[in-house]
Amino acid sequence: MLKRKNNEINLISMSDIAFLLLIFFLFTTSFNEEKGIAKMLPILVCGPKHEIKHRNKFIIAINDDNQIIINNKLKIVSEIKELCTEFFINPKNNEYLSENELFIILLEKELEKDNVNNFYKNKISLYKSIIKTFGQQTYKSNGVVILIYDNKTNYGNYIEVFDQVLAALNELRNRLSQKTLGKNYDKLTKQQQRLVREVYPHIISEAEPYRYHY
Repeated sequence: MLKRKNNEINLISMSDIAFLLLIFFLFTTSFNEEKGIAKMLPILVCGPKHEIKHRNKFIIAINDDNQIIINNKLKIVSEIKELCTEFFINPKNNEYLSENELFIILLEKELEKDNVNNFYKNKISLYKSIIKTFGQQTYKSNGVVILIYDNKTNYGNYIEVFDQVLAALNELRNRLSQKTLGKNYDKLTKQQQRLVREVYPHIISEAEPYRYHY
Protein backbone atom coordinates (compact mmCIF):
# COMPACT_ATOMS: atom_id res chain seq x y z
CA MET A 1 0.00 0.00 0.00
CA LEU A 2 1.36 3.43 -1.03
CA LYS A 3 2.06 5.96 1.73
CA ARG A 4 0.66 9.49 1.33
CA LYS A 5 3.34 12.15 1.16
CA ASN A 6 3.39 14.73 3.94
CA ASN A 7 3.05 18.18 2.24
CA GLU A 8 2.86 20.16 5.49
CA ILE A 9 5.39 22.98 5.93
CA ASN A 10 7.54 22.95 9.02
CA LEU A 11 6.41 26.24 10.61
CA ILE A 12 8.98 26.03 13.39
CA SER A 13 11.87 26.16 10.93
CA MET A 14 10.26 29.04 8.98
CA SER A 15 9.82 31.12 12.14
CA ASP A 16 13.47 30.56 13.06
CA ILE A 17 14.57 31.72 9.63
CA ALA A 18 12.32 34.81 9.79
CA PHE A 19 13.73 35.70 13.21
CA LEU A 20 17.32 35.35 11.99
CA LEU A 21 16.57 37.52 8.96
CA LEU A 22 15.04 40.19 11.20
CA ILE A 23 18.17 40.23 13.39
CA PHE A 24 20.36 40.40 10.29
CA PHE A 25 18.55 43.43 8.82
CA LEU A 26 18.47 45.25 12.17
CA PHE A 27 22.24 45.06 12.44
CA THR A 28 23.09 45.73 8.80
CA THR A 29 20.58 48.45 7.86
CA SER A 30 21.77 52.05 8.21
CA PHE A 31 19.25 54.78 8.96
CA ASN A 32 19.56 58.33 7.69
CA GLU A 33 19.69 60.90 10.47
CA GLU A 34 17.91 64.14 9.70
CA LYS A 35 19.73 67.18 11.02
CA GLY A 36 18.03 70.40 12.06
CA ILE A 37 19.33 73.86 12.78
CA ALA A 38 21.54 74.11 15.84
CA LYS A 39 20.43 77.04 17.97
CA MET A 40 20.91 78.25 21.49
CA LEU A 41 17.63 79.13 23.13
CA PRO A 42 17.46 82.45 24.99
CA ILE A 43 17.90 82.41 28.75
CA LEU A 44 14.68 82.84 30.69
CA VAL A 45 14.60 86.27 32.32
CA CYS A 46 12.25 86.90 35.23
CA GLY A 47 11.55 90.51 34.45
CA PRO A 48 8.67 92.64 33.23
CA LYS A 49 7.49 92.09 29.68
CA HIS A 50 7.30 94.93 27.19
CA GLU A 51 6.17 95.42 23.62
CA ILE A 52 8.87 95.74 20.95
CA LYS A 53 8.71 99.02 19.10
CA HIS A 54 8.33 98.78 15.34
CA ARG A 55 11.63 100.59 14.73
CA ASN A 56 13.44 97.92 16.76
CA LYS A 57 12.28 95.13 14.45
CA PHE A 58 14.55 94.14 11.58
CA ILE A 59 12.21 91.96 9.53
CA ILE A 60 13.66 89.63 6.90
CA ALA A 61 11.13 87.72 4.80
CA ILE A 62 11.86 84.84 2.42
CA ASN A 63 8.90 84.08 0.17
CA ASP A 64 7.92 80.94 -1.73
CA ASP A 65 10.09 82.05 -4.68
CA ASN A 66 13.06 82.31 -2.27
CA GLN A 67 13.22 86.07 -2.72
CA ILE A 68 14.55 88.07 0.23
CA ILE A 69 12.47 91.10 1.23
CA ILE A 70 13.66 93.71 3.74
CA ASN A 71 11.57 96.83 4.31
CA ASN A 72 9.43 95.87 1.29
CA LYS A 73 12.49 95.89 -0.98
CA LEU A 74 14.10 92.96 -2.73
CA LYS A 75 17.59 92.21 -1.45
CA ILE A 76 20.29 89.62 -2.07
CA VAL A 77 22.04 87.50 0.56
CA SER A 78 25.31 89.44 0.38
CA GLU A 79 23.54 92.67 1.44
CA ILE A 80 22.07 91.29 4.67
CA LYS A 81 25.19 91.52 6.84
CA GLU A 82 25.79 95.21 6.11
CA LEU A 83 22.10 96.13 6.49
CA CYS A 84 21.83 94.21 9.75
CA THR A 85 25.00 95.84 11.13
CA GLU A 86 23.75 99.33 10.27
CA PHE A 87 20.40 98.53 11.88
CA PHE A 88 22.01 97.56 15.19
CA ILE A 89 24.53 100.40 15.56
CA ASN A 90 22.33 103.10 13.92
CA PRO A 91 25.26 105.54 13.58
CA LYS A 92 23.13 108.50 12.43
CA ASN A 93 20.32 107.90 14.93
CA ASN A 94 17.87 107.14 12.14
CA GLU A 95 14.31 106.96 13.50
CA TYR A 96 13.64 103.91 11.30
CA LEU A 97 16.56 101.89 12.72
CA SER A 98 17.20 100.33 16.12
CA GLU A 99 16.74 102.57 19.12
CA ASN A 100 19.95 102.49 21.18
CA GLU A 101 20.29 103.72 24.75
CA LEU A 102 23.35 104.71 26.78
CA PHE A 103 24.03 102.30 29.60
CA ILE A 104 24.70 105.23 31.91
CA ILE A 105 21.09 106.39 31.31
CA LEU A 106 19.75 102.86 31.80
CA LEU A 107 21.66 102.63 35.07
CA GLU A 108 20.17 105.90 36.31
CA LYS A 109 16.67 104.63 35.50
CA GLU A 110 17.26 101.43 37.45
CA LEU A 111 18.65 103.33 40.46
CA GLU A 112 15.50 105.48 40.55
CA LYS A 113 13.24 102.45 40.98
CA ASP A 114 11.96 101.48 44.41
CA ASN A 115 12.13 97.77 43.64
CA VAL A 116 15.17 96.19 45.30
CA ASN A 117 14.71 92.50 44.46
CA ASN A 118 17.58 90.36 43.17
CA PHE A 119 16.65 90.81 39.52
CA TYR A 120 17.11 94.58 39.67
CA LYS A 121 20.18 94.31 41.88
CA ASN A 122 21.83 92.02 39.33
CA LYS A 123 20.88 94.35 36.50
CA ILE A 124 22.40 97.35 38.29
CA SER A 125 25.59 95.41 38.95
CA LEU A 126 25.73 94.31 35.31
CA TYR A 127 25.28 97.85 33.97
CA LYS A 128 28.01 99.16 36.28
CA SER A 129 30.40 96.48 35.01
CA ILE A 130 29.61 97.35 31.37
CA ILE A 131 30.22 101.07 31.94
CA LYS A 132 33.47 100.35 33.79
CA THR A 133 34.69 97.96 31.07
CA PHE A 134 33.59 99.72 27.88
CA GLY A 135 33.15 103.36 28.95
CA GLN A 136 30.27 105.76 29.55
CA GLN A 137 29.56 106.16 25.83
CA THR A 138 28.51 102.52 25.44
CA TYR A 139 25.07 102.00 23.93
CA LYS A 140 22.71 99.06 24.36
CA SER A 141 21.14 97.87 21.13
CA ASN A 142 17.39 97.21 21.37
CA GLY A 143 17.18 95.66 17.92
CA VAL A 144 15.49 92.32 17.25
CA VAL A 145 15.84 90.33 14.03
CA ILE A 146 12.62 88.65 12.90
CA LEU A 147 12.82 85.96 10.22
CA ILE A 148 9.68 85.23 8.24
CA TYR A 149 9.63 82.33 5.80
CA ASP A 150 7.18 80.48 3.61
CA ASN A 151 6.41 76.77 3.78
CA LYS A 152 8.02 76.49 0.33
CA THR A 153 11.16 78.40 1.28
CA ASN A 154 14.31 76.51 0.33
CA TYR A 155 16.16 75.21 3.39
CA GLY A 156 19.56 76.19 2.00
CA ASN A 157 18.42 79.77 1.34
CA TYR A 158 17.08 80.06 4.88
CA ILE A 159 20.42 78.91 6.32
CA GLU A 160 22.31 81.46 4.17
CA VAL A 161 20.14 84.31 5.51
CA PHE A 162 20.47 83.06 9.10
CA ASP A 163 24.26 82.86 8.75
CA GLN A 164 24.48 86.45 7.49
CA VAL A 165 22.58 87.70 10.55
CA LEU A 166 24.93 85.78 12.84
CA ALA A 167 27.92 87.15 10.93
CA ALA A 168 26.70 90.71 11.55
CA LEU A 169 26.30 90.09 15.30
CA ASN A 170 29.70 88.39 15.54
CA GLU A 171 31.37 91.28 13.74
CA LEU A 172 29.81 93.84 16.09
CA ARG A 173 30.93 91.84 19.12
CA ASN A 174 34.44 91.57 17.73
CA ARG A 175 34.59 95.30 17.03
CA LEU A 176 33.65 96.13 20.61
CA SER A 177 36.02 93.52 22.03
CA GLN A 178 38.98 94.67 19.96
CA LYS A 179 38.33 98.37 20.57
CA THR A 180 38.04 98.13 24.36
CA LEU A 181 39.86 94.94 25.35
CA GLY A 182 42.30 94.45 22.48
CA LYS A 183 41.23 90.95 21.48
CA ASN A 184 38.50 89.10 19.60
CA TYR A 185 35.29 88.06 21.33
CA ASP A 186 36.20 84.35 21.39
CA LYS A 187 39.43 85.16 23.27
CA LEU A 188 37.66 86.95 26.13
CA THR A 189 36.85 85.48 29.52
CA LYS A 190 33.32 84.21 30.10
CA GLN A 191 32.51 87.26 32.21
CA GLN A 192 33.79 89.63 29.51
CA GLN A 193 31.79 87.76 26.86
CA ARG A 194 28.68 88.15 28.98
CA LEU A 195 29.17 91.92 29.06
CA VAL A 196 29.64 92.06 25.28
CA ARG A 197 26.49 89.98 24.75
CA GLU A 198 24.53 92.44 26.85
CA VAL A 199 25.58 95.24 24.48
CA TYR A 200 24.83 93.18 21.34
CA PRO A 201 22.43 90.42 22.40
CA HIS A 202 21.65 87.46 20.18
CA ILE A 203 17.94 88.10 19.68
CA ILE A 204 16.62 86.35 16.57
CA SER A 205 12.92 85.50 16.41
CA GLU A 206 11.16 83.27 13.91
CA ALA A 207 7.62 84.11 12.85
CA GLU A 208 5.15 81.42 11.88
CA PRO A 209 5.49 80.56 8.17
CA TYR A 210 2.87 82.05 5.90
CA ARG A 211 2.37 83.15 2.30
CA TYR A 212 4.55 86.25 1.95
CA HIS A 213 4.42 87.85 -1.48
CA TYR A 214 6.40 90.75 -2.83
